[in-house]
This record gives sequence, C-alpha cells and structure tokens, in this order.
Amino acid sequence: MGFMMKKTMKVFLVLVLLSFFGMIRSNEPVARGDELEMHVNIVNDLGHDLDDVHISMFIYELGVEVNSGTFDIDGKDSVGRLLYWGTKGVPAGDYLARIVASNDDFRNVKYRYITII
Repeated sequence: MGFMMKKTMKVFLVLVLLSFFGMIRSNEPVARGDELEMHVNIVNDLGHDLDDVHISMFIYELGVEVNSGTFDIDGKDSVGRLLYWGTKGVPAGDYLARIVASNDDFRNVKYRYITII
C-alpha cells in the first residue's frame, strides 16, 4: 500500500473509531445574561495518541466563536473540556451551534440547538 493510501486509511479510521464526542448539557434553556457551559468529551478508541486537538463552537447567526485550547489525547483514553459562552445581550431564541473537534489529521462536527430565554 502506498503512503497516501495508508494516511487516508488512518484518517478514515480516526473518524470511524474516535467516537467523536458527547456533549453533556441539559436541554434546559439558558437565561439571557447567564453563562452557557457545555462539556465536550472526546474518546480516542485508537491505539495511538492524537496531538493538538481543539474544540470550536460556532453560532453563525450571532457571529459567535468559542474555542478551547489545544490538548493531546492518549491512545485508548478520553478527555473532557468545558466551553463557556456569556449570553449577555443575546436576544431570546433558538440558535444552531456547530461544534467541531479537530486537529491536522481529523475533523468531526456535531450540531446542537441552544435556547436562550
């Protein structure tokens, strides 16, 4: 197998086996002015480490981007990170958030609605 085929298969395996992340957040609305706290958990089911992973949350309708710092995940391990977003001045409504976990070798995306009351 050529180098590119091995790298492509490695990236594909990362996407398939990573189990990406689960977000632990109640579906309770967030009151305007309160801080949204979203826990993102990434599980690395692979036997090798993942380096320089970071998480971003985008709410395009509001022009909001929240980022974690970079971190590493050992093989067969999991890492949880909290994303915080202050909702002061945000109009009440339902907003679609795009949450991305990525590094140089993979990118995975989940979508969640956030309700501000």
